[in-house]
Amino acid sequence: INIDADPFKYELNPYGEDWLWDPFDFVYGEIYDSTVAISGTTVVPLTIKQMPVIPTFLPNAAMTVMHQGSTYNLPANKETKVYDIRLTEGVQNLTFVGNGSVKISFTNGVL
Repeated sequence: INIDADPFKYELNPYGEDWLWDPFDFVYGEIYDSTVAISGTTVVPLTIKQMPVIPTFLPNAAMTVMHQGSTYNLPANKETKVYDIRLTEGVQNLTFVGNGSVKISFTNGVL
């Protein structure tokens, strides 16, 4: 027997994606503003639920992102997933350096 099991319940509308009225839960649902304006050095707090996530970045200009003492380059207009950035439960801060905007995408999950 082969089993492909995943213990997490995923959000219907991932962080960074458009949300729809019909499946939206007005009690527990959240609407995220995932495109952030970056001007110089900008700290972006992200609220992560129980499931660890690896975010995807889509900047409109070249910039860098820093997390836990490491710096990563993000090329302009290219969707980039930095596998070394693994965000865990709680509020996690990412520090961006550059000028422009960046769209951040990921899917939260809970047990």
